[in-house]
Amino acid sequence: MVGKSLCRIEFDKNALQGISTLNEKQIASLNQQSQRLRNDLTYVIVPQFVHSEKLPQPINGNEFSNRVFAIGVNAEGQAIQAITLSVNGLRARHYGMIAENPNLRVSAVKNDAGLMRAERGTTQYSVFANGALPIVTAGDKAYISRPFAFKVTGRNACYNVSFKQVKNGYDMETFNEDGKDYVKFTPVTLNKYEEVDNVPEVDTNGIIDEVYTKDLPK
Repeated sequence: MVGKSLCRIEFDKNALQGISTLNEKQIASLNQQSQRLRNDLTYVIVPQFVHSEKLPQPINGNEFSNRVFAIGVNAEGQAIQAITLSVNGLRARHYGMIAENPNLRVSAVKNDAGLMRAERGTTQYSVFANGALPIVTAGDKAYISRPFAFKVTGRNACYNVSFKQVKNGYDMETFNEDGKDYVKFTPVTLNKYEEVDNVPEVDTNGIIDEVYTKDLPK
């Protein structure tokens, strides 16, 4: 069992709002955020319910964020840092790195609902080079189903998209050039991660309240 005597808690317990209750839209798309994490640490996410956390400042009108607790462990197996991470940030996808394709063009077309989207078959990339956050929904809650560990391997400027509200939903932002519609990309800086096979053992006592880790679905 890894000791936590050196572990610095870097989240505000007063901001915790309890286990998240998710609506259908949130379940379907668990606010892309990319925190500055240390690349010398391995981050461990133990099985837990996704929790709601009040943001210091609203983001795109959202006052709360769905997050998970993570513990940063150094090469000696010591727990150094305890933080919370945005679920959506860990599940973020993008359309490629700007440095690798500085003039990316993707056609925009209307889908079956009449909403503008990138043409079918357009490649999206996960922030994880390998592996993925093991998140499962159960009713109106979501949880991490198994111990999971990852490292930060880089930070890159990537292509992202924006949406605007229209009468029947949300259109992807587009622009027209020579009579053709294209996706309007916006740059976003995202971390690049890789899953670690050997998950370090961590002691979460005093760091994660039991309410977030008990009675998880089997």
